Amino acid sequence: MHGLIVVDGKLYDAAVQEDRNFEIKEVAHVPYVFSYNAKEYGASRILIDIVTLDHLPRYLKRYQSWIDERAAYCLNELS
Repeated sequence: MHGLIVVDGKLYDAAVQEDRNFEIKEVAHVPYVFSYNAKEYGASRILIDIVTLDHLPRYLKRYQSWIDERAAYCLNELS
């Protein structure tokens, strides 16, 4: 499963450095893995991409290229 969140505005990535300071930078895309446990479904993980609205066309183009590449690979393996 794969999710997508589109933000109309700025998006920032923050990371704690070895010296315990934060490095904060503006980004266009943040991949996020969401893990959860549900009694009914067990443990599950989902990749959620968070992208800015401005970056969305480039993201979709790259994602479509990846899908096309995977499809070609799978079809080749099946033949």
